[in-house]
Amino acid sequence: ICALAQTAAEVQQCDLWLRSLSAWYLARACNHWAQPKRVRDAITIARRGFTSLDEQGWLAACNWQENALSWTRPNFREAAQKLADALHGLEQHGPIEFLPDCRISLAYAQILLNQHEEALANLRRSAAAFSARNDELNQARCWLFQASSLRRQDRFQEAHQTLEAALSGFAREGSLTDQAKARYQMALGHLLQIVLPEAIAQFTKSAELFEETELDLWHALCINNLG
Repeated sequence: ICALAQTAAEVQQCDLWLRSLSAWYLARACNHWAQPKRVRDAITIARRGFTSLDEQGWLAACNWQENALSWTRPNFREAAQKLADALHGLEQHGPIEFLPDCRISLAYAQILLNQHEEALANLRRSAAAFSARNDELNQARCWLFQASSLRRQDRFQEAHQTLEAALSGFAREGSLTDQAKARYQMALGHLLQIVLPEAIAQFTKSAELFEETELDLWHALCINNLG
């Protein structure tokens, strides 16, 4: 739908604001589907427009989306810095409704850099913001990232319990992609503890869900681990 909206905005020669905004939302959708190349292409269009319009807040939002999947970026430290700058830009210029989402992205980049205390602080702030909105889906996403941090600290039991809570939230919200990501993390935890039957079962289930939801990159990660 976002791709159709962006194409329609270009074909119908809508005003620059609408064309830039539609490209930005296309980039965000591509991040959800883990398609980093399409993200870069869409963000290039959005950034060009927002630069012409001097929309500082939306330029910060562009920096956020460009680095939202920090694990696909070549330099984690650079991605984390750009996300921190994006968060500051959103705080200064808005749109402020994106702050907790951007903060989650920054937290995951910090996890990749083993900055677990900083990541946890950001995840707690985001979870509180989502709780105030009664947004259970994004609260559960905070738990998903927290579990990743716990696993990387070899706190496997805590990580598994956190993932079970996240998985329950995703199931209630009907989010198959997030359920798949939770099961993928469960599989990694079992693999690191050399509990191979459980690891295989969870990788297989997550691969099925990623295939069903057409997340090719995530599906390939599962198959690689099953390999």
